[in-house]
Amino acid sequence: MYNRCLTWLRTQTRNLVQDRRGVSAVEFSLLAPFLVMGAISTVDAGMAVYDKMMITQVLRSGAHSAISAESEAQMLAILEATAQDNFTLAQGTPSQGELGLSVNSYCVCPEATGTAVACTTTCSGGVSPNEFYELSAVMEFDSVLLPNFTLDSSLDVIAP
Repeated sequence: MYNRCLTWLRTQTRNLVQDRRGVSAVEFSLLAPFLVMGAISTVDAGMAVYDKMMITQVLRSGAHSAISAESEAQMLAILEATAQDNFTLAQGTPSQGELGLSVNSYCVCPEATGTAVACTTTCSGGVSPNEFYELSAVMEFDSVLLPNFTLDSSLDVIAP
């Protein structure tokens, strides 16, 4: 009786080990969470790249339209009008998912473009400094799986 039970147990164990039914389902169930997370992360990263491209496009379009602007306030108004079709604009400090826009003017002498000077300064050779507008945008990207991060872009435009 003992030998018959042992033989039966060995046969059942051998059959269980050799049986391949359901192997694919088990493998898929082990890999499926990683595949789903990878797909969601890819979509998340794609949305971040799209938002970054849209922010840059807003700055470029605003700069193109604002060449005729005469002040920082006019330039900012044009940027906001350009951005409001695609983004929620921040009132003050931007919060999650809001786009913050800013315009700052500065002057540089033609011979030292890396150093800002007062706009009333007379540069060498008696030339007046060139005035620029720095257009910048910042947005905290609200991610699904990736950690939240900041998207920012800036563009310098010479004043008319």
